[in-house]
Amino acid sequence: MFELLTITENGKKKELPIRFGMNSLRLFTKATNKTLNDLQYLGSDMSLEDALQLIQAGFIDGHRKAGQEYIYSVEDIADFLDEDQSVLERAMKVFGDQYNTEPEGKESREVKPLKNKK
Repeated sequence: MFELLTITENGKKKELPIRFGMNSLRLFTKATNKTLNDLQYLGSDMSLEDALQLIQAGFIDGHRKAGQEYIYSVEDIADFLDEDQSVLERAMKVFGDQYNTEPEGKESREVKPLKNKK
């Protein structure tokens, strides 16, 4: 499964397949020298370089799953952001939607405060 993310390249809108699964995470950890443990912190306090590498990995894997050749570099991703900064936010939303750290059917481990009885 992949999604199409609209980017602007040289003033023209394009839709690029993007996917965040195990292969994209493998590509990201390889490019950034992150460990499996580091993945639990993805999305919080990321450097711009890490964000660009994560988006790049998502585009590479999305194109692979769509059966399309991928021709862009990390520098190209930065250029997409120069033309439309919302690409970063939208790509991270796709990441959040596709990279679910909670197993299906399980509730979040977040502790909820008890309500006071009167």
